[in-house]
Amino acid sequence: MDTDGKRIRQWAWQVLLLIATCALLTLVMLLVRTYVCTIYADPLTGERLIVNRLDRSAYEKGDKVVYMQSETPFMGTVSALPGDTITLQGKQYQIRERCICNGTECDNCRYYLVESGDKEALVNHHRMVGKAYKLW
Repeated sequence: MDTDGKRIRQWAWQVLLLIATCALLTLVMLLVRTYVCTIYADPLTGERLIVNRLDRSAYEKGDKVVYMQSETPFMGTVSALPGDTITLQGKQYQIRERCICNGTECDNCRYYLVESGDKEALVNHHRMVGKAYKLW
């Protein structure tokens, strides 16, 4: 009877260890997806993109990006940078190099013109999720 009790305790310990390992791996996966990289599917083209959430410092023309608009992710390509002059409906505008936050100029608050299919959007730097790279 003593050996049966020992086997049951070993089995219970192994099950508990397996559950703890699965919980830890799930937590690590969620942290990586939240803070490091995420995979998105572009609804227009169907291609899969991996988004580097850590690389949000500077965007260049032609960079594929993912940005949020009212809690919905959108994919696009940066077509104009801060300081560039753009033409909308026959009028020329210059994208400000710095925005004014709370009455002062903010170095981190920039706008980018992003093309998504046949639409263009002026996207604040804070709404950018990160640079996107094609998976397949």
